[in-house]
Amino acid sequence: MISWYKQVNSRLLLVLVVPLMVIIVSGCGSDGSRSRAHLDNGREFFEKEDYHQAAVSYRRAAAVDPGSVEAWTGLGRACVRLGDIKGANEAYQRAIAIVPDHAEALLNLARFDMLAGNTAPAEERTRRVLRSAPENTEALFLLADIYNRTGRFPQAGETYEQLLPLTADRARALMGLARIQARTGDPLSALMNLEEAVSSAPDAMEPRLLLFNYYYGQGDFPNAEKVLAQAVEAHPETPALRILLGKYYFNRQRMAEAEAAFLEAVRLAPDQAGAYLVAGKFYSAVSKPETAVEMFRKAGRLNPQDVEVTTMLAEFYLDNKLIDDARRTIDGILEKHPAYFPARLLKVRSLLMAQHYDQAVALCDEYLKGNPAADQLLVSKGVAHAAKGDLAAAERVLAEAVAVAPANINAKFRLLDVYLKQDKVEQAQKLNQDMISFLHENFDVTVILGDTKLDREKAQKGLDSLDSLSRFASASPFDRLNTEQANNLKAEYDRLMSEFNRILENNPDRLNVFESIILLHAARKEYDVAQAKCDRQLERLKDKPLLAARVYNIKGGLHLARNSIDQAREAFDRAISLAPDFQKPYYGLARLYIINKDIDSAVRQYQSLLNRDPRQPVPYLLLGVMHKTKNDYPAAEGYYRKALEMDPHFVQAANNLAYLLAEQGRQLEEAVTLALRARELKPDDPYVLDTLGWVYYRQGKYDDAIRELRLSAEQLPDSADVNYHLGMAYYGKGDAVSARQYLEKAMQSAHPAAVEIRRILSELG
Repeated sequence: MISWYKQVNSRLLLVLVVPLMVIIVSGCGSDGSRSRAHLDNGREFFEKEDYHQAAVSYRRAAAVDPGSVEAWTGLGRACVRLGDIKGANEAYQRAIAIVPDHAEALLNLARFDMLAGNTAPAEERTRRVLRSAPENTEALFLLADIYNRTGRFPQAGETYEQLLPLTADRARALMGLARIQARTGDPLSALMNLEEAVSSAPDAMEPRLLLFNYYYGQGDFPNAEKVLAQAVEAHPETPALRILLGKYYFNRQRMAEAEAAFLEAVRLAPDQAGAYLVAGKFYSAVSKPETAVEMFRKAGRLNPQDVEVTTMLAEFYLDNKLIDDARRTIDGILEKHPAYFPARLLKVRSLLMAQHYDQAVALCDEYLKGNPAADQLLVSKGVAHAAKGDLAAAERVLAEAVAVAPANINAKFRLLDVYLKQDKVEQAQKLNQDMISFLHENFDVTVILGDTKLDREKAQKGLDSLDSLSRFASASPFDRLNTEQANNLKAEYDRLMSEFNRILENNPDRLNVFESIILLHAARKEYDVAQAKCDRQLERLKDKPLLAARVYNIKGGLHLARNSIDQAREAFDRAISLAPDFQKPYYGLARLYIINKDIDSAVRQYQSLLNRDPRQPVPYLLLGVMHKTKNDYPAAEGYYRKALEMDPHFVQAANNLAYLLAEQGRQLEEAVTLALRARELKPDDPYVLDTLGWVYYRQGKYDDAIRELRLSAEQLPDSADVNYHLGMAYYGKGDAVSARQYLEKAMQSAHPAAVEIRRILSELG
């Protein structure tokens, strides 16, 4: 009986339990299938770059199975592609809550920390990955970046070197290592690694562009251009590279080639407004407003809804006094975007240009209601009051603008002008001193102290003899202060940022700012103040030899400007001892030797520069000049040719080689080719005109010679060489009167050909 009961009970239990298990199992299988289906959909959408649908699918998978790491990491990846960093952060946080050491989630969270400037948690997460996977290359790349951002450059360099045998992306590691080497004063190693990066990834654009930037920053323009041309050749359909090439040519004053590059960018990207905008800016810069406006209008037609493009067109109209076109364009912008602040400013500016001052004041008041602290509007309102003659109102409004935005130098200049017009001398003096202090602290002018760029620019000006070389070396090393930038500062005031205040105190490594301050002191002849600031800066940089070397180089330049030769030599020597690969102090020492007529020592300095970097064209030119002064013509010719090999567009090298050949009366066809090339590059340079004329004289082409030499004499009327050459050309033609006139003028200065000149004058009676 009991046995029967147990059997029945067991069977009943089995009947009840089995269907329940089937239900449970089938239910679990259904959830798993649905989760897998959503994951597969997410992966397919992601591969098709439909990141929105991918995110939707991964969210559905996570909703079905909240414990799916695959769902959360997939959602994180999709959110990153959508730019939804908050969503990605939340997804990766859910992933590490499930698997605490999940490498992908930890590294992406570390990257988000880096974006927020939180390097400490980024480093902690990265090290968590490396503890379990010491050769994880993405973690090592991220760690190197953290080291770099936190100033631990040796550790960054070591990490990049550790990556080289591990990563498949060798070019990336080489580029990172090169950046560190460039920052820590090892430019030759940086160059070698950049060249290897290009070789290891010949189809990649970034290594070539980084190598181009390196050469350009070093002033090695031939190699910079060569690398950029190779990048263009490797990616001929990339308009951005054509734009970069155009900017390079523009900066090198090769306008025809710049124009061709910009137009090629337009041809490659006829449906992109950006190429037309760049071309428009180029034509505006070279004073071709009709072509510029055509380009801007094409950009506007391509992107009629792009308010920035239209605003740029309106600004161009105003800059070129096309008031009606500007007004129509501005009104069109404001009709669609009535609160767009840049268009509001242009509207006020157009009223000021049209001298509608009352309307300008009223409009400023209207706009200021919604933005009472808008300093640009306050300045415009002050300008309108001043133009009306209401100086009291102008002073009040401009003072308010200065109070609202102390960094707005334009407001200060306008207020200064109003003070002076009211004879408020005390207020004007106080404001002027405040402006000078601000500029000294914050105006980041371009500074070049004794490097190849300075020497190249100076060398364009007749650098072909020991005397001219001595004059060049004796010139103040501070001549290159970018006064044009300072004079045009009014147009740039609003772009200055107030955070530049006290930037040097907070960041003593920012030597570009420090050099700007010193250069401004030197321009005002405040050498003692400048030297004192150098000494204070050296104290702050005593543990940073490369940066200290730059300061010692500046000290040498200051001493040289005051003709304190011994102190200058000491400063340059100290700079070299701290950073032997730093080039500028070598040029400084060479200047000293030239000033003292110690040519052999100067030769050694330039040779040492070439030993460190043989691709610099300027030292070859200067060595050629110095060997010519010693009458070593073969050596001089070799150095001039080497300079041209480094830079085929080096005007002075072509000019000097042409002159040297003409002096020797040989290879005159090559000489005229060289001289014509120099004239094409510098059509108004009197020294180039003199060389071309002298070559023509040597060829017996006296009319051609006279034409060129007369142009040269108009600019250099007291040059003994030019007068001698022109006199000889007239003598060759048979014009005795003109020949005597110029040969007698040449005799007023000591001239190497004095004996020949006297003979000819005697012959002419």
